[in-house]
Amino acid sequence: MTKEIKYAWVAKVLNPKELKEYASFEQGLETRFTPVEADASRQRWLELVKDVEANLDKDPTSDWGIERGKRCMDWVNAVFPKEQAALRKTLWEKGFKGGHSEVSPEVVAWLDKATSEYHRRRIYAILDQVDILSSDALLKLWNDILTEICGDVQAHKDAIYEAVFADDKVSVAAKNWLKKTLKS
Repeated sequence: MTKEIKYAWVAKVLNPKELKEYASFEQGLETRFTPVEADASRQRWLELVKDVEANLDKDPTSDWGIERGKRCMDWVNAVFPKEQAALRKTLWEKGFKGGHSEVSPEVVAWLDKATSEYHRRRIYAILDQVDILSSDALLKLWNDILTEICGDVQAHKDAIYEAVFADDKVSVAAKNWLKKTLKS
């Protein structure tokens, strides 16, 4: 690599292949965002972190928490293109959840629960429409959320399917629809 990684902790948690992808990601940020846009994005992240730090006593699975989970994912999706979903997940799992980032472990754990619940509720809302929407409309919504959460990483998509099939809150009709779409 010809350029130093912006955050030293990243070099500690990524393997050489991931580091190469991260360097490419950082370079892409410079072309996707102006310095003013990059600063504004960083400020949105810092404000979210401060908001959560000040409210760690609130339930991350509450409506208030889910709104923070949505804000987090809106920010993440604006910064990381879907092609880098695997890198995004690796940075979260190894870096943030591993205690290597500048964000406290308490905030990371809280945001992890809030974003998980945000995604879970969105998935339920989509699958609850199995008897209402056309299969094509439902498939578009389903594929959109899978792409948002997983990008193009099939292993991550497979994990979501496994979780949905094991979830008692998902109707039999929705599970059957998903099984049918998997076969086609």
